[in-house]
Amino acid sequence: MTNSDVHALNKTLASKTRAVAFQAYASRSRNVTSQHPVVYDSTIYNIGSGYNHTTGNFTAPVSGTYMFWTELRINSYAYTPHMTIKQSGRSIGSGWSASTSTDDESVISATCVSHLQKGEAVWVEFEKFAWWATAVSVVPGGFDTRPKSFFGGALLTVD
Repeated sequence: MTNSDVHALNKTLASKTRAVAFQAYASRSRNVTSQHPVVYDSTIYNIGSGYNHTTGNFTAPVSGTYMFWTELRINSYAYTPHMTIKQSGRSIGSGWSASTSTDDESVISATCVSHLQKGEAVWVEFEKFAWWATAVSVVPGGFDTRPKSFFGGALLTVD
């Protein structure tokens, strides 16, 4: 075997033996201000312990390519805020709600793939609101108790 063969084999084995994935959700309604992480306070799954449910940040335990997704159900009242998935302060995915003046709730979602170095953080936040808005209310779930606002991610490949 050549050195490149050994390196390729190591990457393959590492990706099969190093599991990193999380799925977190908002368990209660909360007002979220712009330019601060949305905190999803409960976790369904957090293998690799990368997600922090008190800060809302995912911190990569290993360098590699990751996939992230989020969905937020908010009380909108005809307001259409812009939400983004941030990696170390830069936007890597985004979405916005399209509600009407008669809508009480709207849904915002985003999915993205990005490369992270070990220790880099990813989180969800709202961009700066319109001058008249100070916060949005995140909706946790409905009568069926299924999570309606969630954030997740998974390691696809290891460096």
